[in-house]
Amino acid sequence: MPPKSLPKPNIQTCPPGLLAIVDLISRVPARASDLLEYEVIRRKRELIRTQEARALLSWHPWETMRLLVLSGAVAFFLAWFFSAIAELGRFYNSIVSATHIQVPFIDQRLIDLLGLVPKSSFRLFSSIPDFGALEAFYVALGVMALLAFTKLVFISIHWKKIKLLGDAERELGEELKELERWKEDFSAAKMKTQA
Repeated sequence: MPPKSLPKPNIQTCPPGLLAIVDLISRVPARASDLLEYEVIRRKRELIRTQEARALLSWHPWETMRLLVLSGAVAFFLAWFFSAIAELGRFYNSIVSATHIQVPFIDQRLIDLLGLVPKSSFRLFSSIPDFGALEAFYVALGVMALLAFTKLVFISIHWKKIKLLGDAERELGEELKELERWKEDFSAAKMKTQA
């Protein structure tokens, strides 16, 4: 059993979340350093979980801007890609309509290229409206605005949870600092008693 000279955390000044730890340390002083080590690790894990949950519910300006720009770029690319597929579909339709070359004075088909052109769904793609870079840019802006609006609605619905998680994060940070300080005090006192 360690000597009685080990420091005891002050019940009056410690955060309320650590009162049970102070009680355990006063009851079992021989395991104080193990208990403090366990509580520090547990509080760090809990702090990480709280930070991650808060980050999922709330927003950080940099993360939100990155999400909006990335989704806008993807929407722009997809809109332009579908426009290119529509153009290929129109090109396919023009090839299919021009594959029958007839010589009018003989009235017989000279070349039939239809067997060489692959049969695919390009006819369906040709019904997609034709739009260029400006229209694709407007589609990207629309997607970005829709995502921003959705994020704002989500944040406004979960505002109280976000605030509670922020308060919990601050409390856990304070408790973690206090536990680290206690751990240092106990290790310093142990070194003095062993010397």
